[in-house]
Amino acid sequence: MQVVSFEELVGRATARDRQGREQTPFQPYPYQRRLAELGLPELLAVPTGCGKTTVVLVWLFDYRGGYGILRSIVEERDAFAGVAAEALAVCHYNPETLEDLNEECVRACYDCLLSYSNQRDYPQLSRSLVRDLLGELTHSETHHEVKGRDYESHYQWLRALTDSRSKLERRFLDQIYKTRRRLPDDAQHPLEDYPGTIPDFYYDKYTCVYCDGSVHDEPDQKAKDEKIRREIGDLGYDVIVIRYDKGLEEQIAARPDVFGEAKA
Repeated sequence: MQVVSFEELVGRATARDRQGREQTPFQPYPYQRRLAELGLPELLAVPTGCGKTTVVLVWLFDYRGGYGILRSIVEERDAFAGVAAEALAVCHYNPETLEDLNEECVRACYDCLLSYSNQRDYPQLSRSLVRDLLGELTHSETHHEVKGRDYESHYQWLRALTDSRSKLERRFLDQIYKTRRRLPDDAQHPLEDYPGTIPDFYYDKYTCVYCDGSVHDEPDQKAKDEKIRREIGDLGYDVIVIRYDKGLEEQIAARPDVFGEAKA
């Protein structure tokens, strides 16, 4: 099966008008891209003119098999290790101890590796050949590169971009790094569709992190923050606010879907 992105699916579906004439393909709204990646809720309210019809393509994208699962394997720290553990279980091994749970399966059987489509490969198939490798992979971590930077160099790059006046930004970033969570993809990142704000940190795709010090408690600034964050939320962005007067680890741990789980 060929895997296409949601943008490509929308482009193909909207390349022609109702009369079959070529037209400029539609570009999805940010909220539609987020739905394609995260899935549809049970109830969705979309104002008139904001692309309700295209949301049908979100359902189609999810139904036919999108690329969300592929992204999770390469972007989530423990996802590939989880795949390796599941593969061990399929091959009748305990993922934690590597104990053989089905000694009657000498090399391979129809409950693990054999199928009608790979009959020609039967002589080469043996579940024991992959046991040790899969066992090592269950303890692996995945850290994706960002523009050629590995985890360590990307952390240093992000730290250099933090506001020199904001200790909270550096504390947040240091805590993410110390607990080996997922680092932001960018810092001081302008939003193309909302030029009135620059989030302190940004996660692809569509997650904005603001580190609010005490200055954000001032009435005028607080009202401005609320307006901006409500409006970018309406555009489909996920807005996360890290407060100076709340426990830092507690706030980060509340969003494992974005930052991941802590690992000492």
